[in-house]
Amino acid sequence: TGVRLPNGLISSNTYSVSLWIKAEKLTQFTTTFFGARNDTNWVSLVPNGPSGGDTMVWSNGPRWYDAPTGMTIKTGEWTHLAYTVDNGTIIVYVNGEEKFTGNDFSNIFTTTNANFSLGVNYWDTPFQGLMDELRI
Repeated sequence: TGVRLPNGLISSNTYSVSLWIKAEKLTQFTTTFFGARNDTNWVSLVPNGPSGGDTMVWSNGPRWYDAPTGMTIKTGEWTHLAYTVDNGTIIVYVNGEEKFTGNDFSNIFTTTNANFSLGVNYWDTPFQGLMDELRI
């Protein structure tokens, strides 16, 4: 089961998200942090993503965007995940180590009423595990 966060937490193309997670199970596409302007413009921080099971930031907007870390986090242990977006540049960190840097990341949060949640999105299996210290 997930947690619904207040609308409009992010409404620009410059932001960061960080949290600690301890996954009990890794299910492909399951989100930890999810934000969506609508069902075709969204960003998801996934421990087991569509790019070979990589822990990654996955997004759809004007185009699909994968920001894979080149690794998959382990179950049963605390892991710090974070990403920053700065006007199209995205950097993804695992346990404080930069794992991905890319350009041309879509500006998803162009309104002040986007939806945000922890552990659940519109489509996929809810996250199973613990989360702590969310910072946006």
